[in-house]
Amino acid sequence: MQKVKILFLSCGSVASYHFINTLKKLYSNYFYIVGADINEKHLVPVYDLVDEYHKVSNSDEEGYYSSILEIIKAHGVDFLFPVHDIDQILFYPENKDLLLLGVTSFGVPEKTRRI
Repeated sequence: MQKVKILFLSCGSVASYHFINTLKKLYSNYFYIVGADINEKHLVPVYDLVDEYHKVSNSDEEGYYSSILEIIKAHGVDFLFPVHDIDQILFYPENKDLLLLGVTSFGVPEKTRRI
């Protein structure tokens, strides 16, 4: 059985830690978890729990968006968890780039975000 691939942005955050920790403890046979964060791996509490880790630039820097899309392509990511506000803006569920790649985002829908 092929594992479902999930990319967690800001995987060093407390919110990401709890999601990733739970998935690994209870469902590790079902999920392949990719983490991305601005910090070096030794500063990321879930580093030992993720299957793959990518250090990325700040989300407001040039090239961030395309680097996340490259990670998605490289790993064949199925689901994306954007955690911080700017990631919610960039990687909302109706994002055409994500849809073309077949990725489901658990971000805030565009209509809700505009409210």
